[in-house]
Amino acid sequence: MTGKLPHLKKLGINTIWLMPIHEIGQKKKKGSLGCPYSVRDYFSVNHEYGTKADFRVFMTRAHQLGFRVILDWVANHSAWDNKNIFRNPSWYTKNKKGKIIHPKNTDWTDVADLNYKSRQLRTHMLNAMRYWVKEFGVDGFRCDVAGMVPIDFWMKARRELQKIKKDVLLLAESEEQIHNAKAFDLTYAGAIRNILHQIASSGKNQYNFYKIYMSQKYSYPKNALRMQWLENHDQVHAIKLFGRKAVFPAAAVLLTYEGVPLILMGQEFGDKKWRDWHSLFDPLQLDWDKFDNKLFRHYAALAKIRNKYEAFTLGSLHIIQNNNKKVITYLRKKGNDVFLVMVNLSGKNVDILLSPKDLEKMKLDTRAKIIPVFGPGSITRVNHMGKAVFTIKPWGSRIVKINQ
Repeated sequence: MTGKLPHLKKLGINTIWLMPIHEIGQKKKKGSLGCPYSVRDYFSVNHEYGTKADFRVFMTRAHQLGFRVILDWVANHSAWDNKNIFRNPSWYTKNKKGKIIHPKNTDWTDVADLNYKSRQLRTHMLNAMRYWVKEFGVDGFRCDVAGMVPIDFWMKARRELQKIKKDVLLLAESEEQIHNAKAFDLTYAGAIRNILHQIASSGKNQYNFYKIYMSQKYSYPKNALRMQWLENHDQVHAIKLFGRKAVFPAAAVLLTYEGVPLILMGQEFGDKKWRDWHSLFDPLQLDWDKFDNKLFRHYAALAKIRNKYEAFTLGSLHIIQNNNKKVITYLRKKGNDVFLVMVNLSGKNVDILLSPKDLEKMKLDTRAKIIPVFGPGSITRVNHMGKAVFTIKPWGSRIVKINQ
């Protein structure tokens, strides 16, 4: 990983989430390796990845390059050969017969369910989290199945970790509003990925996108940050789901939409080896020999724009209706910086006319100058912004800056 940091820097990301780095349990394991979410020792580094000294070098170099690094943290369950199974059996959930069980209502038979009624368990888990922040400078945690762990534990964890690192970052694998409100900086958001796929492949359209946007806007705390994704380690690669053509406009939405975008390892260059969560259990190397340079440049160019203009990270988002059901258009705005994003989720050339009514609501200057920022295509301007016609290629995306 240390050797790949320049690649990630070139891509334009600023935070690295490492999946579990700990020793993997072997008892009741799945596959030839076992699952990395079956943790044998929370204070260890899996020897197949290197040593703690190697990890310290990685952290030092990552911080030198300006990255933040968060660790995947599995607080809900442990491996069956975790030493605490034998030393502290009261830390685990048991059935009526007194036997330790795997998490209820799951098929996760390779892990044992932890019982957060135990104060000693809570202390142990907090100490382990503190260890990685204090000793190695880890910047935070992605908290696995956060909703299966009591919220008061996460609230205390946040308070305790902030005593060591004030700006500690906590990401919840959860879409529950309470996690945004009480303990986490970020929660998962998968609805946009799903609607983009449905627009590109079936009868859904820009109005369905608008409904999803509005439902999320008003069902979460104000200013709640969501992690947007086209793929994650539990899902198939985006290039398989969308197809190579449709993945380009989908990526444009990912990197210009509200929230924080996630790019899974290999997503940026079209890796197809990763299947979904089944790939966790056996050896797998990304297919660097089949590097899709066009796709990588697409992601990198969009990330560069996102990093350059705060309108995409801190600004507001306003959906603008247009005359084509398969095209999504919205504004990103912060102060006087206004950007229009146009994404064509169809295989046809389109000429886009924006809703004058929606533009009027935004009080845009009718004499505003339109400056192309990303994507090819022509602009036919008649009188004012409300009558400007934008041409977008099949599966294309465009960003223009509106200078007011």
